Amino acid sequence: MIFWIILAGLTGALLAWTVWPLLRAKPDDATRAAYDAAVYYDQLQELERDRTRGLIDDGQAEAARIEIERRLLAAGRAAGLTGRAGGRRHLALAAAVALAVPLVALSLYLDLGSPGQPGEPFAGRDAAPAEPSGLVAEARARLDAVRARIEADPQDAQAWFDLGRLHLVSGDLAGASVALARARALAPERTEIASAQGEALARLAEGMVTAEARAAFATA
Repeated sequence: MIFWIILAGLTGALLAWTVWPLLRAKPDDATRAAYDAAVYYDQLQELERDRTRGLIDDGQAEAARIEIERRLLAAGRAAGLTGRAGGRRHLALAAAVALAVPLVALSLYLDLGSPGQPGEPFAGRDAAPAEPSGLVAEARARLDAVRARIEADPQDAQAWFDLGRLHLVSGDLAGASVALARARALAPERTEIASAQGEALARLAEGMVTAEARAAFATA
C-alpha cells in the first residue's frame, strides 16, 4: 500500500510540473503586441508634433503616418487574436497530458513491472557470489604448477614471470607486483618483465603511474 501511495505522489508531482506551464496564462504574445501598439501610437503623436513644428513636410508626414497606422493595425489584430485563442488550446492540452501520463505509466508498469512482488530489504538480500571468468579460473588453476617450478628452482626468472602474470589475470595485484619484482631482479634485461611490472604497480595504485611504475615502463 505504501508503494502505491508513493507512486501516486510521484505521479502527481510529475503532472503538476508538466501541466502547470500549460495552465498558466501566456500573455507574452499579447503583451508584446499591446506594447508595439502603444509604441506606434506614440510615434503617431510624435509625427504630428514634428509636422506642426515644421521638421518634416506634409508629404513626408503623410507617408510616415500611413506606415505607422499599418503597423498599429497589425499589432492590434495580433493582440486580439492572441487573447482569443490562447487559453482554450492550452487547457485541452493540459487535460490530455493529465489523462495520458497516469494511464500510460500504469499500463507500462502492470505489463513490465512486478506489482505482486513482495518487498525485500536490500540488507536482507543474499548477494550471489560472482563466478570467475574462464580465463581467471584457468589462471588460478595454473598457480600451483608455477609455484612448484619456483620451489624446484627459485632462480628461474621465467617461473617468477609466469607467476606474476597469473596473479595479474586472477586479480591478485599485490602478489603480481612481488613476483614480477623478483623476476625482474633475476632478469633485468627482459623488457616484457619490466612492462608487466609497471602494469601491476599502476593497477595496484588504482591507475596512478607511480615513480616505480614509471621507471619500469621507461626500462621496457
